[in-house]
Amino acid sequence: MLVTILPNQSLPETADLSMIPGDKSISHRLALLCALSHGSTTIYNFLRSDDCLNTVAIIQQLGVSVTDTGTAITIHGVGLHGLRASRTPLNVGNSGTAIRLLTGLLAAQSFSSTITGDTSIQSRPMARVTQPLIKMGAIIDSEYAPLHISGGGSLLGIDYTLPMPSAQVKSALLFAGLYANGPTTIHEPIVCRDHTERLFKHFGVPLTQAPARTTVTPPENFTAPRDPFSVPNDLSSAIFFMALGLLRQKSWTFDAIGVNPTRRAGLDHLMAMGGIIHSVPTTQTTEPTAQISLQPSTLSHAPIAAESVANLIDEIPILAITTLCAGHPFHIRNAAELRVKESDRLATIAQLAQALGAHVQEHPDGLDIDPPLKFLNFEYDCQFDHRLAMSAIVAALATGVRATIHGCESIRTSFPSFFALLDTLHVAYTID
Repeated sequence: MLVTILPNQSLPETADLSMIPGDKSISHRLALLCALSHGSTTIYNFLRSDDCLNTVAIIQQLGVSVTDTGTAITIHGVGLHGLRASRTPLNVGNSGTAIRLLTGLLAAQSFSSTITGDTSIQSRPMARVTQPLIKMGAIIDSEYAPLHISGGGSLLGIDYTLPMPSAQVKSALLFAGLYANGPTTIHEPIVCRDHTERLFKHFGVPLTQAPARTTVTPPENFTAPRDPFSVPNDLSSAIFFMALGLLRQKSWTFDAIGVNPTRRAGLDHLMAMGGIIHSVPTTQTTEPTAQISLQPSTLSHAPIAAESVANLIDEIPILAITTLCAGHPFHIRNAAELRVKESDRLATIAQLAQALGAHVQEHPDGLDIDPPLKFLNFEYDCQFDHRLAMSAIVAALATGVRATIHGCESIRTSFPSFFALLDTLHVAYTID
C-alpha cells in the first residue's frame, strides 16, 4: 500500500484522540491465558490487529472456542491440559511476541506442533527462546521458523538468567513453567515489561517476585476471573500521535492509556526532551491507565543511556524521528537488537533520516544522525515495518514536506485505526 502525505498541512489545536487501540502485548498474553483457564473470559478493547487476530485464530486451531460480538470477545478456556493438536501449522503472521510465547506454551504439550509466520518472522532468530526451553527438556528442531516442536516430554523447572533483557523470552519461559515438574525462576539483568507476571497474578497463577527475579510454581489448574477484562489503550501506538502533537505545538488528549511502569519509558523520554505532558490516573487495577494531555512544548535533545535501550526498543524509531524533526542530533548505542525486528530497524531508521536530508553514520549497534538544514520531500520504503511506516508519516506531517511511503499495509499489524485517527485530524493523504 502506497500512501502519499500532502505538504504543509494544518492540524487542529485541540483534539480528543480516543481511537487509540488496545495494547498489543497485553492482548496476545491475555488470549493465551484465557485459553488455558477454566471458564470464560470476556475481553473489551482487545486489539483487532492482524497480529492479535492471528493469535485468536491459533487458539481456535488448538481447540478453544471464541465468541465475538463485535464489541467484545469471549474466550472459553479449556483448562491447562485441554489444548488439542492442530491439523495444520500455526501461522503467527508478523508477530514476534506470538511466536515466542507460543513456543514456550507448546513445548510443554503432549502433542507436536509447527509454528510459522511471514517472511520477516522466518528470518528472525529464535535461539534465545529455544535454547533455554531445550534446557527444560523441550524438543525443538530449528532456531528459525518454521519451528517444529515435538510433544510428549516432560519439562524441568529451570533457574535461568536472561542473557539480554527480553520480555518475550521471559514470558515464553513462564508459560512453559506452568507445566514444569517444579518451580521456574527467571532472573533479569534489566527489568523489562511485566504484563505476563501481572496477568498470571490476575488469573491466580502461583507467582512470587523479588527485585529482578520471578518464580512461577506450576498450578494444577486455574480459573478465569468472573469480571470482564478491559485492555488499556496502547501507549506504543499513542506515542506516534503524542510525538506529532508535541512537534506541532498542539493540545491533544488521550484517554485510558496504559502507563505500566515497565512500558512508559518512551513517554518519559518525550518529557525529558521538554514535552509538557500531564497524566491523570484513571485505573490502578491489573494494569494502570491514565488520561494523558499534551501542551505546546519546545523539544530539546535528551540522550538515551545504553541501559535504557531495552525498555525503549519499540519506541526508538519514533524517538529518533522526533529528535530529528525537532532539529537535534540523535545518537544511540547498545541497540543491536533493532537489527532483528520486523526490519533491520537501524538500517530503516537510517534510510528514513537520509530521505529527509539528514546525515547518518551507521554502527553495528547504533546510529549517529545529524539534522539537515532543510527537510526534503521524500519517497521511502518502510520494508513492511509498521513502526517505520508510522514514523515516516509523522515525519512528513511534522516537517510539512510531501512524502510517498511504500509498505503502509504493515500498519494493520498493530494499529488498525491509524488512518481513521488521521482522518479525525483532517490529514490530507492518498492511498494507492
